[in-house]
Amino acid sequence: MADCIAVLGSDYQYNSQLEDDYTQVIDNEALPREETRAFCTSVAMKIVGMPIEPGKVISIDGIGGQGKTYLLEELYSQFESAHSAGSQVARHNFLVDNASSPEEILKELAEVLEALDIPCPSFRCAYYAWYSRAKNEIAAKEVFLADMRTARDSGTGAFLSIFETSSPFIDWLVSLADPFAAIQGFPASSFLTVALRLLESARRGLEQNRRSDEWHRLVYGESERSLRESLPGRLKEDIESWVERTNKRLVFFLDTFEKLGWQNGGWMAGRYGWAKKLTQARGSLWIVAGRQRLAWENVVCLPLHLIEMSHDESETYLIKEGVEDAAMRDEMRRVSSGIPVYLSLCVELFHSDSELVAGSLADALNAEGLIDLYFRNISCDLQDALYAVAFLEYWDASFLLEACSGVVTAGTLDRLPFVSFIRKRESRFEIHEVIAEILRKSRNIGIVKRCLFDNLSHMLVDIEQDRTHSYGSRLAKKRHVLKSLTLLADVGVDGKNEEDYYRVYMTYAECVWANGDIDLAYSLFDSVRKRFDTSDIPSKYYLRAKLKVAAIMTQRWLYSGDRRHHEDAIATTEEVLQSAKEHYPDDRDLIWSIENDLGISWKRFGEFDKAFEHLNPMIGEITRELKDRDVMSVDRARYLNNYGAVCQQFADTLSDLDERRAWYMRAREMYEKSYEGRSLLLGEQSSQALLSLTNEGVAYTRLGDYASATKCFDKALAGYIEGEFATSDAFYLRCRFQHANMLEAKVERLLADGRWEDALAVANGACEEHMAVRADRVDAMSEYALDSRKSADAVERCEQLVDRIKSRGRSLGTADLTTGTQ
Repeated sequence: MADCIAVLGSDYQYNSQLEDDYTQVIDNEALPREETRAFCTSVAMKIVGMPIEPGKVISIDGIGGQGKTYLLEELYSQFESAHSAGSQVARHNFLVDNASSPEEILKELAEVLEALDIPCPSFRCAYYAWYSRAKNEIAAKEVFLADMRTARDSGTGAFLSIFETSSPFIDWLVSLADPFAAIQGFPASSFLTVALRLLESARRGLEQNRRSDEWHRLVYGESERSLRESLPGRLKEDIESWVERTNKRLVFFLDTFEKLGWQNGGWMAGRYGWAKKLTQARGSLWIVAGRQRLAWENVVCLPLHLIEMSHDESETYLIKEGVEDAAMRDEMRRVSSGIPVYLSLCVELFHSDSELVAGSLADALNAEGLIDLYFRNISCDLQDALYAVAFLEYWDASFLLEACSGVVTAGTLDRLPFVSFIRKRESRFEIHEVIAEILRKSRNIGIVKRCLFDNLSHMLVDIEQDRTHSYGSRLAKKRHVLKSLTLLADVGVDGKNEEDYYRVYMTYAECVWANGDIDLAYSLFDSVRKRFDTSDIPSKYYLRAKLKVAAIMTQRWLYSGDRRHHEDAIATTEEVLQSAKEHYPDDRDLIWSIENDLGISWKRFGEFDKAFEHLNPMIGEITRELKDRDVMSVDRARYLNNYGAVCQQFADTLSDLDERRAWYMRAREMYEKSYEGRSLLLGEQSSQALLSLTNEGVAYTRLGDYASATKCFDKALAGYIEGEFATSDAFYLRCRFQHANMLEAKVERLLADGRWEDALAVANGACEEHMAVRADRVDAMSEYALDSRKSADAVERCEQLVDRIKSRGRSLGTADLTTGTQ
């Protein structure tokens, strides 16, 4: 098909007007499988035989069910056997949705390479350094240990790759009394001997590693953002190093690429940039299959868009699968329309009962009829299991049994891998999305849907109460559960109502927001608003969703510094309040929620009169009711916290000391009540409870009670660390920022008491913390974001404070103050 390997040369050359990385499908570019297979084989052979050149990409695209995965598996098997001497062949498919971060995806790919004895020490070192900066070193060590446990089953290459990463972790592991007890599960065999030799080798290399100071440079010399952005390049370096060392080539198959973040016809920001970088690794070929066509500069010019199998292709496939009767093959082609996933289903039916298929296939008019025929000829327990997993999309055994308790048994679970449209990758499974979409619309599965909905709802409660797993793992599981619940809500569940569905949609959007996907969260909230905009009288669901849309506008203001976002948010919230008072004047909870948002919004603009106008009546009723009976709720705890923030910032504007102190005390009282309520309802390590505790520390700081403030901050910071919150988490950043502010205020007290040496030490600590927070805020948002600018001002202020103390030391002739030593 091609005498030479030509690439696009620049992004978007398929369509110069396109703003995305994917082009529209052009029908006349569709290719038969035989031609596609021959072309891919030809290109691979050329790359294996040619001098080392920058990496190339073959893009295979097509709608669901066209056989992209089947083609990739054929090619993988062919390449693995034909090119084993001159190349290494790897594959990976993305079973999860776009919840996976680019960092974790790159780690998955590194693990695939390491299992093939392609070590990735440069990537590992940068990854653990990034994890230490993004979360903390304790969490990074836990990940390191977990990776060691995984590597024990992946061969010496993977084990050696991890040991070539970062000397501090190796040093820490070797220093343990029984390092292998920490790793857990290493067999007392020859592999143990190999591992011990690696430990000794690592120990001998520690001094050299320390001299190079690579780890210290990464962790303390690089920002979280720069480390994160370096990961694709680091993995690219490891691949190129292996290519140079072995003179082999890497052929890597990536399937279901669209699951990385393609949504509503466009890519979510930041989801694919790493792939463009990684696939440029010299000596590599990447064969990528997905629903959209890649149009990167290193993509081989001929686009491979799959369509249904031709007559000859399907004929060859069916004969190969043992369907000898020509009339039967004709019927299979007719009912499947040549789409591979349905042809495979026909073959499975044929092998289960060929006589039944011969008599019944003619009655199936289309793919839906084929699936109906298939389900009539499998057991009821397998039917229920398949209906259930259509809503899960992907799963492992433990997740499936938990979500489908009462629907799927362990015995049924063992039968799923033998279903033609179920794929298994290591310990995980996935149902083909084309089949799943049809199954979710099936009738007469009310019991399955209701049982699944109830089980998933119970799982949400368990996740919220779980204190044994990390925050990140709980959030990932929660997102998966909620996504499944939204699929159930889309088709309806017996016994559930619009309120149940609304709660699911909103909680899913909140979870996405908590995961940092602001644009996706905005899209989800807005879609909920549109779903419930069904009449002239706005529903409560519509108003609450519109309120969340306004909240996202405010978040965009905080991230970008563009005041117009917040002005739009206030205008939108005012509209919601007017509608709520007009149509639902007796719904106190709805009106309070809107009043709270408006109070906080006006506080941000310094309009305290307007803020208190919205908040005072509500807080007055809440505090009176709390004295009479236990009526605390998550919402009321939030209102109390927010009211405390308004009181505190209002006090900052007052000149009368007694009046200011009274308002600070009122703020502290509100924070304390909020913390107690949130701890009781959400847990002491919930982000909401830790926020209220941080605010209480701020109030104590304003009151000059630094001992009480320190206790609050120490407890809150410990909670963020133990909960493995990312350093980019907004609440965690705020806690660190306010802790540094408290240290600043404490410096003034020490100076007033004449304790200059102590003051300098505390001032240096405050300055270092402010600088770290500023770097993390710039990474998480931008240097123009409001919080980033606040941190920049704090750094400048702290540096001036340190210089002032040192200047005072010089005037007093105190060497310790001049040098900063103790």
